[in-house]
Amino acid sequence: MSLYLGKIHYWLYNKILWFEGLEDEIINLAKEEGIDVDKKFEILIKNFGEKLPNKPL
Repeated sequence: MSLYLGKIHYWLYNKILWFEGLEDEIINLAKEEGIDVDKKFEILIKNFGEKLPNKPL
């Protein structure tokens, strides 16, 4: 992998982790508002898989 492409991979991975953090905040807010998100979350996991672990690339 070239030096240039390596930087792009790190940038993209960090962007994915950042957006997953936003998703967590939205889910927590929906739960606070009394919205049942557990069933919808299970469907998402079934269709798209588990979230990435929050660890460095």
